[in-house]
This record gives sequence, C-alpha cells and structure tokens, in this order.
Amino acid sequence: AHRSDENIIVTGSLDRQVLIWNVAESNKPTHVCRGHSMKICCLQVTEDRIFSGSRDSSVHVWDWKGRLLRVLTGHLGPIVGLQMISVTSSIHDTAYRIISCDGAGKVSVWNATSCRLLSSSIVVNSGVCLAVQQNLGLLAVGAFDGTIAIRDLQTDASINLIFHTRAVRFLYCSDVHLYSSGDDWNLCVWEWSEVSRLLDADAPKPSAKPSAKKARVPVTVKPFRVLQHTTFLAAMFVKVFTTTSRLAYIVTTTTDKRYHVWKVASSPKALDAAAVNEKALPPEKAKVNSPPIRKGSIKHPVGKKRGVVASPASTSSR
Repeated sequence: AHRSDENIIVTGSLDRQVLIWNVAESNKPTHVCRGHSMKICCLQVTEDRIFSGSRDSSVHVWDWKGRLLRVLTGHLGPIVGLQMISVTSSIHDTAYRIISCDGAGKVSVWNATSCRLLSSSIVVNSGVCLAVQQNLGLLAVGAFDGTIAIRDLQTDASINLIFHTRAVRFLYCSDVHLYSSGDDWNLCVWEWSEVSRLLDADAPKPSAKPSAKKARVPVTVKPFRVLQHTTFLAAMFVKVFTTTSRLAYIVTTTTDKRYHVWKVASSPKALDAAAVNEKALPPEKAKVNSPPIRKGSIKHPVGKKRGVVASPASTSSR
C-alpha cells in the first residue's frame, strides 16, 4: 500500500520508531511515531493512515501527523507481515482490509477504517512472511518448516505448496506466478492457475444434509520452476513485465555479498504444458532453471540501521 505523494516515504527500524520523510524538502524526518516497545518489522500505508507491525506482537495505527490512533492486539507472537487488500463495497466506493500475520502463524483480517477485527485463524505452525494476490483473493503465508500455506479469503479453501526444506523468508505475488525463497537456497516459481484449480477442488461444497465436519487434509502442488543458489538468500526483488511473453526479471542477493539476475519468460500455453509435465516429479527432481543471466558482487556501507520502508505511489493503482 502506498500514498499518492511520491515525495513522502515511511520507514521503521530497530529503534522502535516509525519515521515520516519528505525527501523533496529535507533529509530529516517530518514526523516521528513513537509507541512500539520492540523493533518495527513491517509497514503498510493508505491515503490517511500508517500501519506498523512490530516484534511486540501489536499493530499500531498512525495518522500522517505521527499521532497514534489505535493499537491492534490479539496476536500470539511478533508481527512478521502486513498486507493491504481492497474490497469494493459499492459502485463508487472501495474499502480496504489490513491483513496481519504473526510468528505463531495466526492471520488476522481488520477493517482498515474502523480497525475492527473481521476474522482470525491459525494458518501455519510458525509464520515467517506474508503475501496477498489481490486479483484472486488469495493469501500466502511462508512457514518456518518450509511450507507455504495458500488460503482463499472468500471460500476458506486451503492448499500447501511443498518444496522448500527450510524456512521460507520471502514471498512475492504477480498476476501469473508466486515467487518464494528460503533458507534452503532455492527460489521457487509457482503457477497461480494450478494453485487456483486445486483450491477450487478443495473448496467446501454445499450439502443438502447437514453432516459432521471432517478435518480436511491440505492438497499439495509442486513448483513450476526452481532457481538454485549456492548460499543463503538475503533479499529478493521481482520486476514483472506484463507483455505477451510474461517476462519477469528476478534479482536476488545472497549472504556472500553477491547478486544474481534471473529471467523467467514463458507464454501461458508453455506454462500449462510445463506444469503438467512436472507435476508428477518428486521434489528432488523438480525442473531447475538455467543459470542466472548475470552475477556480481555488492558492497554495503557498514553501520546503517536495518529496517523496513513503505515507498510512495497511489493506492488507486491497487
């Protein structure tokens, strides 16, 4: 979520503060938001509000003057992810929902305006990261055990994406793919069309006769593509070009101070054929993509504070 004024950015860091900056006017923050008792882990913004998630298990709601409006509580562990989704409430009105996930795997959905809790449930055993596919209404939660849980926000149907063998640290959603990377040094590319098909099969069907609820065993799906690294990933950035070739460039950095640039390009028909051919393969034989198209080393200044940034753009583009 972003604000329309491109000169305004919001940052949060280890010092437990949320800072509001106008980069066009000054190199000092215009407002300082204080209230969290532990470091800031994630941020989301709307046109009139800022949402900050912290290791203190709370989500704070601020206005753009730095004033604390509400504190959202009820989570069981540190907040590991915040996402914003838009919901059309009428023909000329759009409402927003804030989705928060904690380290215990609990996901809560809040009304972004009233801050009222709409739903809450345990999705995974231990949550690490969170992503949302807005157009499909799908929620993705990366877990410490390597599982990626996919939940349909409308039907509550769920499946598990199984391939990673260690914690999933990064998730990114495009219109066609879900990208995931974790501590097993792999970056996986999943196909939303296959995920949606299995979710439709798992969705509860209306029954004429009431029956006792049975625990559903989550369905699993294998990745369409696997990009292998030689050490731990430190960050992942995905740029998707919405052309007929469905071209995507993926930039990853690893803990050995190197970067990799990957290119994923396939037509929808090619994606379908590849998914069918690879579906029956066990994880250790899943198709591995060609080497990265570019590699290099990077140098970062020492002593900078680590944190999160909410960059500016318009919420109307969501």
